[in-house]
Formats: sequence, C-alpha cells, structure tokens
Amino acid sequence: MFVIKLYRTMEQEVKNKFRYLLRNKSTDQISFKWYTLTQIEVGGLRDLFNLEDYIIEGRDRYTGLKDKNGKGNEVFEGDLFEVIFSNVPNGYAPMGHKEVIEKQIGEIVFHFGSFMLKVFHPEHGKNVFTDLKSFLENEEKIVFGNKFQHPELLNKKL
Repeated sequence: MFVIKLYRTMEQEVKNKFRYLLRNKSTDQISFKWYTLTQIEVGGLRDLFNLEDYIIEGRDRYTGLKDKNGKGNEVFEGDLFEVIFSNVPNGYAPMGHKEVIEKQIGEIVFHFGSFMLKVFHPEHGKNVFTDLKSFLENEEKIVFGNKFQHPELLNKKL
C-alpha cells in the first residue's frame, strides 16, 4: 500500500483559498466564509459549517493578488472594479487632466487559464478581457464589492 502526502508551502496554501457565499435556510441571512483548500480537503465542507442550515450560493477562488497596488483587500473571482475609459492615449493628458468617455463596472473572471478583468468596452460594443495583474499594477484600484452583493451592477455604466 502506498501513501501519498501532498505538501504545500504557505504561499501555495494562501493562494488556494476560496470565498463561499452562504445563505441561512431559516433566516435567509447571507454570510461570507473563507477557507483554504487544505481545510476543505481534510475536513470537508460538512466539518466547516452545517450544510443542513446553509445553502451554498456561490464560491470564488482567490486570485493571489490584492487591490491598492498589492497592499489592500484580497481579490477574488467575482469581485467588481470601476474601469474608466478615456479618449486620451494611455489615459494621460497634459497637466494630468483626463477626458473620461465612460465608466464601467468590470468583473474578475477566470478566462483562458488566467484571472482576467471582464468589462464592456464602449467603443468596441462588446466585452473585453484584460490581464488582472496588469490592470491592478497600473493605478490604485479598489474592490468595491462582488457579483453576489451587487448583481445589478454587472455590465452597467456608472
């Protein structure tokens, strides 16, 4: 008989984190819980919370990134960001003035093997995808919610 043990570094363990949206069956109250992959694998979800009392409404993976240039909140799949479209190349104009064409809400998705920001592009008339890491490095971006807290904001202009 062979026993295989998986060892993960602390960094790997932190990146293997999931956010669960749970709805209490009796009170209809919504809550968020965060678990690592090891917690889920070792004990199973039954050991982490009472499945008879809750409905799992959603589950999102941690991207391994944080907002505010890596110093803020952990960014999960399904999180929402404000995206500003400008008619100035690279978004910069003389004296730091930007001509804003439109503000949109972007959602973090897992697309073609990586975490991306999905946002409706006003000039192209369709959703476009941007590398999440590049998006977060450009400016100080802040998560302002997620698709479960604000479903009405998906694909909306600000």
